[in-house]
Amino acid sequence: MIHVLGRVSHAVGRPYFEDYAVANKGYLIVTKMKGPRGGGQLLVKKNSYLGSWNDSFRGNMENSFNILGDQLSDFLGFKRLSSDEILIPDAEELNRALQELNKKIVKPSDRISTTFYEPTLDRVPDREYALEYVFKNRLPVAHRGSEAVHDINFHLAGAFMPEVMVAHLRRHYQTAFEFEAFLNQYYPKTDNKIAEWGQVKNRLSKWIVGENDVKNPNIKSIQGVSSYIDFFTALVGDTQLKFPEYSTLAAYMPPSLLRKQSPEDFLREQFERVRDPDLKLLLDRFIKIKRNDPSFTEKYNYSFEENKKLILERVRFIRGLVEK
Repeated sequence: MIHVLGRVSHAVGRPYFEDYAVANKGYLIVTKMKGPRGGGQLLVKKNSYLGSWNDSFRGNMENSFNILGDQLSDFLGFKRLSSDEILIPDAEELNRALQELNKKIVKPSDRISTTFYEPTLDRVPDREYALEYVFKNRLPVAHRGSEAVHDINFHLAGAFMPEVMVAHLRRHYQTAFEFEAFLNQYYPKTDNKIAEWGQVKNRLSKWIVGENDVKNPNIKSIQGVSSYIDFFTALVGDTQLKFPEYSTLAAYMPPSLLRKQSPEDFLREQFERVRDPDLKLLLDRFIKIKRNDPSFTEKYNYSFEENKKLILERVRFIRGLVEK
């Protein structure tokens, strides 16, 4: 049974969003108010039957405080009002806070490049989600419903991933979209002259957005670019910061980073079984063009242990900007 809380009398502004619950746990987003930097803040109230802020599906509302510390969380727009009420920032409030953090960082390459946006839909389609991150380095923060809570709990800390990891991962996945666009220049979707073309288009689609399980549409049987971005931006979040098991980190780390691949390696691996000579010719032509960009052949040279160290050091560095 989904329990819906009544409106609370001290909420600022109009009653806001409906409650949501997962496995008899949930929160109520009560209202939206103006944040200290001119963006917005959402007032989130814990349901009475939820003993802690931890929801097994949408995460722990105290993740920010636990991972980033009280001072950085407060700087970003989080605030504990009571044991069952928390203010969380919206995308605009977060971006303004990140701009202020970047002013404190002297070295340009150390500045935070990831930003957030408010999507038009509560749940962003996989392709849009991947495109926004790959080409614009933006992550969604929904303004309503359970996705708003999920985005904050799991992906806020994605802004604090080491920049070298962010840049390399985005280059890998840009290759996926660029190769798709390159092929579509030569073969429109209605063209079936090449026997393998339909299979390659299908593989490209699965590569980018994945494929849902037939029996359970909510589970991906094949992980695509969007899923790996989802995992990657959650690496800092929740228990990942503590790295209780190496297997946990390995499960969340995109394979292309674990294998120390270049974007070219990444592309060749996906299409190494292509047999059609015309398609092979187009693949080679695309690779030849891309080799004019040195980053296309640049391998990711950090080991598993170094990845762990990079993430931990990055979070300590960001926290140090505001902690006294």
